[in-house]
Amino acid sequence: MKPKHYLITLELIGPYRMHGYVMTTEQVICEQVADEMAGIAEAQNLRSLGIVLVTGPLDKKSIRFVRKLLAEECGSDAASKAFAEATDFHRSIWMMDRAHPKDQPLMKLH
Repeated sequence: MKPKHYLITLELIGPYRMHGYVMTTEQVICEQVADEMAGIAEAQNLRSLGIVLVTGPLDKKSIRFVRKLLAEECGSDAASKAFAEATDFHRSIWMMDRAHPKDQPLMKLH
């Protein structure tokens, strides 16, 4: 089965959001990643609004946008290598300031 791609956003109180990009053949993995994100937030003493957005499967244009954003934010070589090696599963989780110029375009994917 060909993997599908999802965008997950955990709304936090304050200036940040937590985002996740998931490539998986099993949609239930999105729930597990959302739970992982909530656990990370709790461990970092970040308060959540209790809102989790899960969107997918993403279209090709949206996938390119998310991957490009991740490559820019975490180093294009590392991200490109991770995407190239991923065949049926990939998971990235990151924080982004709501004021970041790419945050609103990312949120429009939901």
